[in-house]
Amino acid sequence: MENRRTLQTAYILAGALFTLVGLFLIVLQLSTEGGFSSYSLTPLAMGWMLLCLAYLVSQSTNGKADLKAIRGQASFWSIVLTLVYITVALILTETNVVNWSVTQLLTTLSSLIIITLFTFMALFSRK
Repeated sequence: MENRRTLQTAYILAGALFTLVGLFLIVLQLSTEGGFSSYSLTPLAMGWMLLCLAYLVSQSTNGKADLKAIRGQASFWSIVLTLVYITVALILTETNVVNWSVTQLLTTLSSLIIITLFTFMALFSRK
């Protein structure tokens, strides 16, 4: 039990640190460039992932079958929403609403996938 509590504390501290770094980057970009860059989403996504893992550690039991079912459901819905994200990104880029480079698009999509997957894992793990 003590090991689980230590792991949860480490996840919370690291998640808070990454979230603060991401928020600092967003504030810095908005104040200097006047625009939003998608590169600051990566620390936010990592922070969100770590905070969701802290929640999952507190919710986890010894049942590996439950964890496998949660991962399966979360992966399925994450794939469905990833297809939606890609469709929206294609529509926005083809209609010239946004003018992103390939690396900005991939960074944004990967950050959204991380956020979606771990959010669904936390939602499906609720008892």
